[in-house]
Amino acid sequence: MRKGTLILVMAMMVVLGGAPGAAACTCSVPSMVDSWMESSLIFAGRVTQLTPMTSGSLSGFTVVEFEAAKFWKGATDSGSILLLNPSNEGLCGYHFVLDQEYLVYAETSANNEGWQRTSICSRTSGWLEDHPDVSFLDEVTSVEEKSWTALKKLFTD
Repeated sequence: MRKGTLILVMAMMVVLGGAPGAAACTCSVPSMVDSWMESSLIFAGRVTQLTPMTSGSLSGFTVVEFEAAKFWKGATDSGSILLLNPSNEGLCGYHFVLDQEYLVYAETSANNEGWQRTSICSRTSGWLEDHPDVSFLDEVTSVEEKSWTALKKLFTD
């Protein structure tokens, strides 16, 4: 009788204890180089609107609107950027706060109608002027611009 009770208690602990973990997001933040290569859009900007999607193919996501201040990859003009973000951290969603500034790494999502999306599995983070990624991004952008300029000159001369 005692052994049966112990087995029942252990089984309940496994079932009940394991359930919350099943929905948890697990990932590791990629290196700066990998993030540069995998991202189609990298920018710094302020969140101006958060719109949770509750129906249709985007249900479970939030559309995050940014006023972009600086781009390193994927766009050149400051302005409004819309990103798709999973609505909760269990789905790897990044917790954006209205009126806060962020450094955002996004990629084009084939599964979500071509939207740009980000998550906690990217290097997206709160914005600081001296953010450690900024010097790397500035350097890579400078090298890339010089390379394209040299290639254009080579093929137009």
